[in-house]
Amino acid sequence: SVVFFVSEFAKKQFIHYQGLESLSSKTRVVPNGVDTNTFRPVPAVQKVALKKRLGFATTGSFLILFSGRIDEKKGIMHLVKALRFLPKYFHLIIAFPAMRERQSLSHYQSLLSEINKLSLSKRVRFVEHPDHINQYYQIADCTVLPSEREYFSLVILESFASCTIFLGTSVGFIPEFLAGVDEGLIIKSTNPSVIANKIAWVSRLTKKARGAIIQSGMGKARGFTWSLATQAIVREILFLYNTVKTKSSIRYE
Repeated sequence: SVVFFVSEFAKKQFIHYQGLESLSSKTRVVPNGVDTNTFRPVPAVQKVALKKRLGFATTGSFLILFSGRIDEKKGIMHLVKALRFLPKYFHLIIAFPAMRERQSLSHYQSLLSEINKLSLSKRVRFVEHPDHINQYYQIADCTVLPSEREYFSLVILESFASCTIFLGTSVGFIPEFLAGVDEGLIIKSTNPSVIANKIAWVSRLTKKARGAIIQSGMGKARGFTWSLATQAIVREILFLYNTVKTKSSIRYE
């Protein structure tokens, strides 16, 4: 038998905490994939039209996107608090799937309370279960994932495939991926001021520097398509099948 994991980090965590070191030789790492037909860049003119249609200013603003479930471990509260350290033209979009757990609803209420306390209600927009999440990646100036725990987040692939810079904390697969793009994209701490400084750094990037990071990130993200992930799984299954078949055909005299 073989156990598949989405990243080296996930494999090491599982083996370590389950005390299954003997399982190591029977594991394979096959990363998640991204649909590059859905998550793709759009021309500047189309980007302006999308912003207008989705109800955002077409000029004079910097859009930060968080994409993921409402969960305390996702670090959304850190991101909300970071917004107060940034100029007023920085806005935050929180795109999330439908909330089905009481814990998510409780954290959502905590977020609303903090947003009101910091007078940020005009700068934060919640978008629940968007039909076209890819469009929010396409209009964002950067995506931020300040998680306290991750294994393999599709957000990093979806963002870069959409030609949008991604910032993330040093957890799970994030530092492994970003090290091959630009280590400056790694957020070293979940401290709100540190997150704010990193977002401000992205906003100050020259067109050339920004373009270089995006091209590098897009190139790497295209190596994680669902087609490639499926092919990798099929290869491993065929290898396992042929190995078992060969062993079963051995005759012992």
